[in-house]
Amino acid sequence: MNKYEMLYEDKIEIGSHTLYRIRALKNFGTVKAGDIGGYIEREENLSQKGNCWVYDNAKVRGNARVYGNALVYKNARVYGDAYVSGNAHICDNAKINKISDVLCISPIGSRNDVTTFFKTKDNNICVKCGCFTGTIDDFLEAVNETHKDNKHAKAYRLACELARVQIELEKYEMREILFRGQTRRYGEKVRLNGEKIKSNWVYGGIFPQNGEGDFAIIYQQKPTVEKYPVYADTVGQYTGMIDKNCTKIFEGDICSFCDTDGGLTNYEVLWFGGKWVVRKVSSNVVDDLDLFFVEHCVVIGNIYDNPELLEE
Repeated sequence: MNKYEMLYEDKIEIGSHTLYRIRALKNFGTVKAGDIGGYIEREENLSQKGNCWVYDNAKVRGNARVYGNALVYKNARVYGDAYVSGNAHICDNAKINKISDVLCISPIGSRNDVTTFFKTKDNNICVKCGCFTGTIDDFLEAVNETHKDNKHAKAYRLACELARVQIELEKYEMREILFRGQTRRYGEKVRLNGEKIKSNWVYGGIFPQNGEGDFAIIYQQKPTVEKYPVYADTVGQYTGMIDKNCTKIFEGDICSFCDTDGGLTNYEVLWFGGKWVVRKVSSNVVDDLDLFFVEHCVVIGNIYDNPELLEE
């Protein structure tokens, strides 16, 4: 007998992935029959054996696997080729997309318990150890206060050093501050034969506007400052990301994303909720503009020159 079922009527979309709620069919571990869990994309994401489980609003998708007695809960995200196993506890803002994003050590500490280190959405290392959940630096402070310099403190410190080596954090360079805007809209001018003339984009820094207006000023230094009046509604900022063809991704761009099945889906790039996100054209579902997305997308146009790409 399977230990859980997928609730196909309770689903969410993340990028090109459709995930479904799960429900326990029998008692196992701390889970009771009838308990509602988190979201998975397919049965292969969560083993039907062992006490592993996905709780709360945690999400597992792609080729990721959760098995053994591993627990994934709260708002954790496990995807890509990540494997979470053993007695690992993945929680909070975890973002796991490969095997080396997680390190589980057991037995360790005064209770011979499990300590799990994992990568987070904000490019940090989080620690779950007993009732403690926090950053690796906070964990070390707690260890110093509780264990001073005893055997357990030394073991925890060595575990933290190992975690820093094992879990590779992204090395971000200073993001280029760059804007773009149109000095001429698409079709604003036409040729004698009626053909619409393409828009004209300029790139550079931007001067603050005084009040509301139809125009903004973008400037370039070459080597003296050149100023270009542009339509204010076309101004967009560089996201700091590039697509798989190394094309810079700007606010207002439309990207075609290739999912694991080879299907193509269009997304609009925008600033929402204090971060860069992509909006699925066909359903208005919003997801983060992250490394996984940009590695599988191509910029195919923008909302100003190619509005027809928004009509999927």
